Amino acid sequence: MIENLIDARNSRRKIIELLTKQQLDDSCCAESLKHVALHGKRKLLELLAMWLVSFEPGKEFSDPDERIFAEIGTEVSLGDWLSLQRRETALNQRTLNARQVEDERYEVYKRVAPHGILSVWFSNGAEKVKAERLQEEYRTALASRESIEHELSEVREDIRKMIAHFLRDAVNPKSMERLAKESGVKAELTSLIRELEENGISIWETHAQKQRASLCELENESASLSHLYSTPSAKAGPQIILSANAGGK
Repeated sequence: MIENLIDARNSRRKIIELLTKQQLDDSCCAESLKHVALHGKRKLLELLAMWLVSFEPGKEFSDPDERIFAEIGTEVSLGDWLSLQRRETALNQRTLNARQVEDERYEVYKRVAPHGILSVWFSNGAEKVKAERLQEEYRTALASRESIEHELSEVREDIRKMIAHFLRDAVNPKSMERLAKESGVKAELTSLIRELEENGISIWETHAQKQRASLCELENESASLSHLYSTPSAKAGPQIILSANAGGK
């Protein structure tokens, strides 16, 4: 009967191995599904961001897109978005103009004061007055350009926040349903959702098939183990003890 105990131990080891493998496979499957979900969400956000930036000042867009923009449950209004776009465009142009003025003032100032502040310090009379005036004009142009660039950076930060706000709201289930039915990106969105579903199902079906096969092995091992302990052995008690003693020598 000692052989039965050895077989039982081997069966338990096999069962533990199978359960450990099942747990590991579950973890790998979860990681794969997570990767698919993250990849899909990234592509979804990219698609929605492209749709948002397609709304530009002076560019025509369809009435359905304008309506769906207002109805998808986001607090970002199309008017606010276009207003920020116009401000950014205007500030970009103002920055270019200010930089040109700054460069021109700098060139004039450098001709009069090639060594900068040192030239101003060591000049005198009308030359000194002229150098100080040109220095002040250059500094004013520099400060103006920096002020405009600061305002531009603030507008761009507002745009970034508005995009983030829009994307956060647009990915809720109700908004996604409307976008997939009526928006200008409905075809791309539907295709992306279908791709995500197919990838997820494929990963799960492959995993489930492996787990079913493992469960069959586990059932067979459990049945064998149960059979070992179901075998009548009450009349063989002394033999078990003798076998155990013999095995211990």
